[in-house]
Amino acid sequence: MQGGQASPDHIRVHDYTSFVPGFSSPKADLENSFLAIVNDANADSLNVVIDSVDTLVSDLESDSKAYKLLCLLFKVITSRSQGGVLILHSLPCTILDMVTQATFSSSLAHVIAHPPELLSHLSSIYMTKYDPSSPNEKFWSLFIPFSRRTYEADKLVYSADGSGSNGGAWCEHWVRGNKVLHREFVLELVIRTEGRRRTIERSLEGWKNDHPTNITNLESLKDLWAYKQLQERPSNDDAAQHLTTFNLNLTPSQEKSRAEVPLPYAHPSQGKSDSATGPSTSTILYDPDSADDIDDDDPDEDLDI
Repeated sequence: MQGGQASPDHIRVHDYTSFVPGFSSPKADLENSFLAIVNDANADSLNVVIDSVDTLVSDLESDSKAYKLLCLLFKVITSRSQGGVLILHSLPCTILDMVTQATFSSSLAHVIAHPPELLSHLSSIYMTKYDPSSPNEKFWSLFIPFSRRTYEADKLVYSADGSGSNGGAWCEHWVRGNKVLHREFVLELVIRTEGRRRTIERSLEGWKNDHPTNITNLESLKDLWAYKQLQERPSNDDAAQHLTTFNLNLTPSQEKSRAEVPLPYAHPSQGKSDSATGPSTSTILYDPDSADDIDDDDPDEDLDI
């Protein structure tokens, strides 16, 4: 893509899908062919998209050759007067970790697509939600290792509650009375910079059909955000409680009502006698036996209350 524009006049597509190692004739020289295309591009700024790196590694049949070719392409692109961008699309492959490190590029952005079911699972099982307005270390400590285990994400997608497709969650919405289906993804954005202080910034965005969107706008996660808003929204009772002042003094009617409540440890007969005769002195009833005597000489004197 020349000049950073998306118009057809500035886009050049080079198709190598017919190249199959061991079967193509004549044998294509991918390294020199790629470098010649980039060097011959008449543009001060150049954006190069390779789709995909895992196929390139398979065609070159060597991890070192593929990595060396990408390094040369990146050097040629960035040496132009107005610079350029190298965009690599890839499924999981052997050199993916190498091209996503700051040693490959001092300014690197890594975009990873995830199924929306992943966020729903973390919310329901671990009670952890993504909050765009806060760092939320707990969420990232769960999300990063879980998302890297692709087999776990596949189990969520192909489960009974999953979308059943690794191409994103199918969602529907109505436009002028017509039902329209679209796909949704969750995109993890990782920006790495290398300098005096290496930094890594992470965030989540949404992808709907063919354009990015805020993650809170995804239809597949609307229940997640609706539940969060319901928790954060104060109820009318809570608002009234904040405006209520406390008065600990009882009115005469409240004191009378409290006095009429029987004590839980009072005997029924005792409550009746107290209300009829008024307050009386306390009496302890005790029937001693010989085992309770303290003084054998005069047992009754010790127990006379």
